Amino acid sequence: MGRLVAAMAVSHVPSHTAYPEMAPPEKLRAIRAAWAELKDQLAHAAPDLLVAISNDHFQNFFPVQPPFCVGTAETHIMPAEMNAKQLKLDPRPVAGSPGFAEHLLRIAEAARCPLAFSDEIVFMDEISIPQRFLDPDNRIPVVPILTNCHNRHQPTPRSFFALGAVIARAIADDPGNRRVAVIATGGLSHDPLGPNWCLVDEAFDRRFLALLESGDTERLFDEYTLERILQPGKGGTPELLNWFTALGAVGAGERARVLCYESVPEWATGVGYAAWPIGV
Repeated sequence: MGRLVAAMAVSHVPSHTAYPEMAPPEKLRAIRAAWAELKDQLAHAAPDLLVAISNDHFQNFFPVQPPFCVGTAETHIMPAEMNAKQLKLDPRPVAGSPGFAEHLLRIAEAARCPLAFSDEIVFMDEISIPQRFLDPDNRIPVVPILTNCHNRHQPTPRSFFALGAVIARAIADDPGNRRVAVIATGGLSHDPLGPNWCLVDEAFDRRFLALLESGDTERLFDEYTLERILQPGKGGTPELLNWFTALGAVGAGERARVLCYESVPEWATGVGYAAWPIGV
C-alpha cells in the first residue's frame, strides 16, 4: 500500500527561467519565495516518486491527441535538447518509474478510464521547469502524465478530477509501498499568440484560487466549466484543467492553501501556486 504525501499545483511559465528579469522585482521575489516554500514542503514529505500532470504543447500529439498519456520510460530528458536553449536550461536525464506507470495503467483500465502511454515523450517547459524548482538536485523519479488542454475536444474538469481519483487509487494500491507526491502544472489566465495575448484576467484567476481554498468543489465545477475556462484565452488558460487532477487526487472538499498569486503581464500570464495540506 502506497501513500499520497503531497499534492501541489503550480504555473509552468517558460519565463520562469527564460526571462525572469522581465517580471517586476517585487513579483519575482514573491514567486521565487513560493517555489522555495513548495520545495521545502516536498523535501519534508520525502516522496519516493512524483506523479506530474501537465499538458502537451503539440510537440508530442498532433494531429492524433489522446486525452491523457502516461510516460512509461525509464529515463526522461527534461527539457528535450531542442527546447533547452529557449528555456535557458541544460537538458538533464530524470529517472522515470516504469513499474508504477504500468501499475497506474492497469488501475485506470480497471476503473474504465483507459490511458494512453508513451516511452518517448518530448518535454518542454510543462514539467521541466517545476521539476527544476521543486527537485533541483534531481533525486526523485517522475511519472509524467501529459493531457489534452489545447486541442479540441478537451476532457471536462470532472474528467480531469476523475483522473486524479484514479491516481489516488493507484497510489493506495501500490505494491511498492511508495510515498507519492502529485504535482499539477499549468495556467493561470493567458493566451499565447491568441487575441488575449499579454492580457491577464485577474478576477478570473483570483476567483478560481478562492474556490480552491474554500473547499467547495461543487461550486468550483459549477463556475469553472470548460466553456468558462476557455474564455480568458483558449491558447493557455485551459491548462488550469490540470489543477482539477491534483484536487481529484486529494478528494472533493479538501481545502487548498494558496501560497502566491501574481498577475504578470510582462510574462503574458497570471501565475499561481497552491498546495493541499496532507499529513506525513
